[in-house]
Amino acid sequence: MTPDEYRLLGKHIAGGSVYISNIILWKEAGYFDVTSEVKPLLHLWSLGIEEQFYIIWPFVILFFIKLRFRLDTFILLFLIASCVFNIVMVKPHATGTFYSPPTRFWELAVGGFLAALYYQKSPIWQKIGYQSGTILNTLIYADPKKGKEIQVCKDVLSIVGFLLILVSIVSFHTGMHFPGKKAIIPTIGAFFIIAAGKNAVVNRRILSLKFMVFIGLISYPLYLWHWPLLSFARILYGEVPPKTVRIGLVLLAFLLSWITYRFIEPPLRWGKHSRIKAISLFFTLLLLGFWGINIHRNLGFPERVGFTFEDIQKDKNLEIYTKESIERCLKVFPDWKGGNIGQWGCKFQREDKHNNIALLGDSHAERLFYGLSEYYSNDKHNGIAVFSAPSQAPFIDLRTSINNRNDNRYQLIKKGFDYIFNDPKIDVVILNHFPEAGYGINRGFEYIEEPNNKDITDCYRKAIIKTFDELKRHNKKVIYVLDNPYPNFDPHKCASRPLSIKMNREKCLMNREDYKNKPYLVWFNNLIKDVILKYDNITIVDSFDLLCEKEICPITQNGKLLYMDGHHLSYEGSRLVSKKIYEVINKIRNESATKLQTNSK
Repeated sequence: MTPDEYRLLGKHIAGGSVYISNIILWKEAGYFDVTSEVKPLLHLWSLGIEEQFYIIWPFVILFFIKLRFRLDTFILLFLIASCVFNIVMVKPHATGTFYSPPTRFWELAVGGFLAALYYQKSPIWQKIGYQSGTILNTLIYADPKKGKEIQVCKDVLSIVGFLLILVSIVSFHTGMHFPGKKAIIPTIGAFFIIAAGKNAVVNRRILSLKFMVFIGLISYPLYLWHWPLLSFARILYGEVPPKTVRIGLVLLAFLLSWITYRFIEPPLRWGKHSRIKAISLFFTLLLLGFWGINIHRNLGFPERVGFTFEDIQKDKNLEIYTKESIERCLKVFPDWKGGNIGQWGCKFQREDKHNNIALLGDSHAERLFYGLSEYYSNDKHNGIAVFSAPSQAPFIDLRTSINNRNDNRYQLIKKGFDYIFNDPKIDVVILNHFPEAGYGINRGFEYIEEPNNKDITDCYRKAIIKTFDELKRHNKKVIYVLDNPYPNFDPHKCASRPLSIKMNREKCLMNREDYKNKPYLVWFNNLIKDVILKYDNITIVDSFDLLCEKEICPITQNGKLLYMDGHHLSYEGSRLVSKKIYEVINKIRNESATKLQTNSK
């Protein structure tokens, strides 16, 4: 693993040891989160929710019993409340709803409701079951006497439950909101199958087969084993492993699960010395947790792969520095906090009114802050204010990627411009945009002054001219950074590792001309260059010239990745581009100072 991957794993080990993996993954989730396939302990999120449920559930039950309430009635109310909360929250807060205990407890409480029905033998539910069986018996059999009412009801429950689970397997996909309403389908399916009992037709004829029973017996270790095997294979290959490898790993997971069930579970669960075993397991868990913390604190031991601790510590300090910059900006612009936009789109390197360089654009512009902020970290006279929103172009009254649910992002960028125009200390404005966000992948655009105008070139041109006119009117020097090339695949496949199975070096070298000639990039760069000809206050910085050689655009430099994902710059990539921007800013200011001296003479 690379140091950042290993550091992340250390955090997940620590979180898993105290059953809070779901909370940690929830906090990590966001625009710049790494892909789930390279998180070997991702699957522990569900165990976290289960454990949190098991801690709370006994107290809920005791509360109902102490008040002499009917368990089935109040457990039903409890799970309905949790389910409704999940349905209401899943669209506005999809990630939080997935990982949050209150929005997932209902799925576990369904089992508690079923247990309460058996525990209290409610005559109401028994009557419902009997009458349902009578109706079903009459509908199914020509001679109703041949069927037993309750048994018919159980058979139908098991069949319906089985079908509901099959529907979930076939129809659920990664693009849907989950849990939400759809989670009710497999949950009710499982509820029906368990409620039907072992003599129901599906349970008796399918789930009682030796193979199915075997799967049930090894299901828990199978759950624990399958994901780390697939995840580490993904890391070692640097891409999705071949199908034969994945099939082999699933078979290996079955073998390891059987060994775990046969030789590890029984000695630990039963037999003598239960107290000693429990205490030993507890301290082993703590030891693993502390080792996870050690891995995280030591930044993933970068010396394993040739990096120095100081190199990685530099990036860690930058993370802390960035967090402080976010907090300073949010005091002035709380609108940038939360939601899909996240807390990374607004930063003040210095306190309000103590920044004289502004950076506007989308997430690509935001990445430039990391390199620039280092150049000005010890400079008390210069500071950077950042205003960015994902996929939003840095042009006044132009909405881009409007199919995204955050359609107010152009208003946030406009707020950034208003702030800049009203602050005479800000003399240099840097603009950057990922043009594919509004053009290449057809996410949509809209020029606010002409909402019915569907000519993308015309809309962009008018918005760009309006923005540049306002910047010139307010005496701002402008640097437009033409967007960076990008690999469009996970760059970690090109990282130096202690062990890797497959490394195709040719795939880690982008052909410069292939990327430079992409239609959306040619269209946008030509448009910007054409408009800029009319302005004497704008300088262009081309990222391609900084990240590419004559014919190729490498993914790494001196062993360090230049990209953090398929199209965003890493800290190292940001430093490379920012070096040129820093030089241009100094040149602009020197020229302005010289001109001022000449005019004064």
